[in-house]
Amino acid sequence: MHHPVGAVPAVRAQQCRWWAGLAGFWAVAAQAELIPLDLKAGSVSGASYEIRTHYGETVPMLAQLHEVGYHELLWANPAIHPWMPGDGAVLQIPRRFILPASRRQGMVLNLAEMRLYYYESPDYVHTYPISVGRLDWSTPTGATRVVNRLEDPTWYPPASVRREHAERGDPLAGVVPPGPDNPLGRYALQLAKDGYFIHGTNREQGIGMRVTHGCVRLRNQDIEDLFHRVAVGTPVEIVSVPIKVGLHDGFVYMEAHPLPREEIPMPEKSPVLDESEVSAPLDAVENQLPPGEYVIYWERAMEVAREARGMPAIIGWSRRRASLPAGRPELRLHIPERAEG
Repeated sequence: MHHPVGAVPAVRAQQCRWWAGLAGFWAVAAQAELIPLDLKAGSVSGASYEIRTHYGETVPMLAQLHEVGYHELLWANPAIHPWMPGDGAVLQIPRRFILPASRRQGMVLNLAEMRLYYYESPDYVHTYPISVGRLDWSTPTGATRVVNRLEDPTWYPPASVRREHAERGDPLAGVVPPGPDNPLGRYALQLAKDGYFIHGTNREQGIGMRVTHGCVRLRNQDIEDLFHRVAVGTPVEIVSVPIKVGLHDGFVYMEAHPLPREEIPMPEKSPVLDESEVSAPLDAVENQLPPGEYVIYWERAMEVAREARGMPAIIGWSRRRASLPAGRPELRLHIPERAEG
């Protein structure tokens, strides 16, 4: 956090806070989130928090400082300007997550939330924001594995990528050596899926966007951290799950992310989750619960899905709990018929 500046004229004070923020940004940019796993408590882990912005800070700067993706920060704060939030804005930093409903082994990448989870042990999971493929160059889903680890990799751009660059007047060499102009960065993990890598970047501001040709990008400090933890043969599961449902301490949580769309969307191209897409993950969780023990508040679930802020929210609870969530009186007064079924 920035410390207040003393008795200085207002404009100069803002500039001082800005430069202090930049210095802090480069010195203490957050490291990858390390989340302890408490399987008894449930599948919701981490902790979100609030910050107050200062003059000169941009959304990409704040996203990198707090180790979240660009769109993760915008989803959690839909009212802010997409580039410059301004001085004094209060932002939610979404650092609490529902773990994907996948096998907790190796790496799990959820394209819908643009986040990678690496289960290094049964006790901890490392998580990193990522960039993934554009809609016309989508990252393929499915099971794969790490087949090679490359330090200071040389990039051999495929013909399709070179053709795209040539068409927009930006010709690309057939071989890009290691260095600051190499889009793979300093480290790359080659996957068994032909031509696909998890790698660094020479454009860190794009982390948390759908901007790649199908590969998965991490910030350079993140790929360096992951690279030195992951071995050849590590299993990788790539999914695209916009809605996650989990349990924690007797409550049912839902985390919803917007459906994929272009980076510069038109209003008519902004897809919305429908009831069937919300009910499927809810039903999957309900089928694993003791009959009649949990109440699911369906209207709240649809509200969370429509907002799609990418942050876990309570949508139900165990009847064994002595207290109910504060701030939602309708949860105390009304149990929908759906919750009784």
